[in-house]
Amino acid sequence: MKKKYIKTSIVIFIGCLFIVLIGVVVMKDIGHEMPYVARVEENRLKMTGVEMVYIFNESGYMNLRSDVAFVNRASNAVSLDNVSVKYSGKNINLDASADKGIYELQRVLKVSGNVVGRMNDMGFKAGERGSLTYDYKDGKGRIEHGIIMSQGQNSITAGRADFDVNNNYVLFSDNVKVEYFVSAPKNHLR
Repeated sequence: MKKKYIKTSIVIFIGCLFIVLIGVVVMKDIGHEMPYVARVEENRLKMTGVEMVYIFNESGYMNLRSDVAFVNRASNAVSLDNVSVKYSGKNINLDASADKGIYELQRVLKVSGNVVGRMNDMGFKAGERGSLTYDYKDGKGRIEHGIIMSQGQNSITAGRADFDVNNNYVLFSDNVKVEYFVSAPKNHLR
């Protein structure tokens, strides 16, 4: 039992160290490169001015930025304050920001509080209670607690939106309202 505990502790420690060493690429301050600032506590590491870049494959990458980040060695998760994310994948380009976020096991990103951004050619926002969850491995995500998605003058308002990048769909639910404006043909009034 003791060997298993020691082995698990070593794996968790190495995993967290890997996240810090690989994930934290360069911290930038007004165009000048500088090393990140870190403080180690009992079960977490605090960093300021964080930028993490992950390359998933030849067509996909993610860039996370945060004013302050806490790496929790026990849960292998990174908590983020004032977070922004840029993601590019097979069928999606996403650029979003939020008040807070959690990045779990180098797979799932959860952001909340004033979520705003663009997904491909559509803008979206979720208010103070809004949240976005995305699983990079499955290509599936959800925006909850109110969303407004717009494309030009057209918009969709809903309580929730589920999306699947791999199958290229968005499903809106919970009090859905659609405003769609079609331009009249230029020669229709002769």
